[in-house]
Parts: sequence; C-alpha cells; structure tokens
Amino acid sequence: MSEPSAAEDLRRGTVKRVHGFDDWPGRDGPPLAAEFLPDHSELRPLTFIRRDALPDAGRAFIDHLSGPPGTSVAVRLRQYPTAADAHEALVDVLTMVMAPRLPHCAERGAEPVGDVCFCGLAEPIETTFFVRANVLVRIHNTGERPVAVTALAAALDRQIQRVPRSATS
Repeated sequence: MSEPSAAEDLRRGTVKRVHGFDDWPGRDGPPLAAEFLPDHSELRPLTFIRRDALPDAGRAFIDHLSGPPGTSVAVRLRQYPTAADAHEALVDVLTMVMAPRLPHCAERGAEPVGDVCFCGLAEPIETTFFVRANVLVRIHNTGERPVAVTALAAALDRQIQRVPRSATS
C-alpha cells in the first residue's frame, strides 16, 4: 500500500477535527479476546440470508439480512488488532461520506452504541457506523423500503460487549 498523499492527510485531519476524534473514548481499550461473530437469532425480526467474506481483510465480512417485505440490511464488520486501529478505520469510513459531518447517534435520539457511533442523516436512520473495542461495524439499509437500523446496531453492540477482552491491549 502506498503512503497517503498530502491531500489525503489533510482530509483525514479535517474529518478527525470535525467529528471530535480527540474526544472519542475507547482507543486505548483492550481488544476482544476472541473473534466476534454475530448471533443472528438475537437479531429478530431480521433473518440471516448470507455472509460474504471480504478478501484480503482478515476478520471481515458482510452479513446480509432481510426483514418485512421490501426491507433488507447489510452489516459490514471488521475486527482489527487494536481498538486504535478500529478507530482509525472509522475515520477512513467518515472520509468517504458525502456529508461534511455526521451526527453522533445520541444527537439523532438513537440509543448510544459502541465506544463511538455516527448515524446517517435520513429519517428513519438507515445508516450507522460504530466502533466497540477493536470491532468496526457499518450497517446500512439495502432494501426498497427504508428501515431504521438503530435497534440492530444496539443488538450487535450488546453482543460485542459480551465477548471477553484480552488482558493486554
């Protein structure tokens, strides 16, 4: 992989500043002690359809879920070696968002999830990005009918929190 350009460094710095990166909690926390895999039975009324592995991404995949007619959701999950790595990856995600700033989930009235969480601007909330420990989760609506993804984000966050942490970070 090539070194980031000066423009990329500037963009990352701006995104960090605008989204309050210096105040994000959890960057120094311990990583999960085991690989995290969602328990789909706890994600009702959504039904697991399939999992697509992400090439060259280590512990990373996209789970496709469906719900009531016309609704579907994609959950993209990647587990990094450290929490700091996951936080930096969230910055990378935020650099690709078209909005100049995404609100924290709490600003949108959503249940707080993760160490840090951002929600999309649509109503209902169709996109959520969050980090818990060393896991980055991206959830977005992929169906014809809009569906809020905040309850799904909260359910996944509860599952991640049940995984023991490593003794060292």
